[in-house]
Amino acid sequence: MVEATPLFAQLDAVPDSLVGREVDGKYRVVECIGRGGTANVYRAVRLEGDHPVALKMLHAIDNGLLSIRGRRFAREAEVIATLDHPNALPLYDFGLIGGFVPYLVTELLSSGWTLAERLARGPLSALTTVRMLDQICDVLSAAHAMGIVHRDLKPENVHLESLMPGSEDWVLVRVLDFGMACWQMRGRLTMKGVLMGSPRYMAPEQALDRAVDGRTDLYSLGVIAYEALAGRPPFMAPTQMAELVKHVSEALRPLATIAPYVDRELADLVMWMLEKRASDRPQSTDDVRAVLARLEDRLDPETGDREHDTMSMEPVSVRRRAARVG
Repeated sequence: MVEATPLFAQLDAVPDSLVGREVDGKYRVVECIGRGGTANVYRAVRLEGDHPVALKMLHAIDNGLLSIRGRRFAREAEVIATLDHPNALPLYDFGLIGGFVPYLVTELLSSGWTLAERLARGPLSALTTVRMLDQICDVLSAAHAMGIVHRDLKPENVHLESLMPGSEDWVLVRVLDFGMACWQMRGRLTMKGVLMGSPRYMAPEQALDRAVDGRTDLYSLGVIAYEALAGRPPFMAPTQMAELVKHVSEALRPLATIAPYVDRELADLVMWMLEKRASDRPQSTDDVRAVLARLEDRLDPETGDREHDTMSMEPVSVRRRAARVG
């Protein structure tokens, strides 16, 4: 069993060294599938039943739950467990290795791709984008109703999964990585002046280290939508600081001029989400979804906007019925 010892810290620094080892007497590590600044993600199997899972483990050097990162890691587990939504990964387990280093266990995503990987092939069609945004709004609506703000929405944290092996139809959208999430009514788990999130997708108020709420996530979602439709994010700069400055103070070039083939109502929705002031944006996911519903009713995948993508995303209601049947 892997314990929280100097040896474990060394193994943690070389993630592949954990392959084949047991964690907490319940899981066996198969391979490292993701490496981050605060944690690593492993493909693992549950010893009881040999069930494949994803095991996310905080770096031992971060002093476990005693550190801000450790408490944030524990909060991520709490957020996932509280949310319990089909467009988020289910939490299977949360524990401490040697009573010290926290880990969490979720469903293993064995198929599909991230939105970032998909966008590397080119933009999405309007209808595909509308259906994707609707599913993301579904989970954000549930999170915001609980006072949870994601704070790190970006293409790398959006996963597209086919419900039918070998097919690109019926794509299920998952929002990943609630490690930066916060409860609005709780104390912050960040240090003043320490930037949390991804500058390229960050709302102005977040860039300025001000209070955030659900409208902050809607701005980030607007950046994602702009990139999905135009094939490039609204602001790009050589440094992260320069990108932040652009989000805060630079006028945005209208999506309609960058991608004139995009449905005008959809382009206007994206620009609405990207307003600098939160009070000028949609005030909730309900505002966004009302427009998305009209767009989905009107857009024709055969004769509508220019198709960049053959992927078909079923509306959330259809997907849920399919999930219940399966």
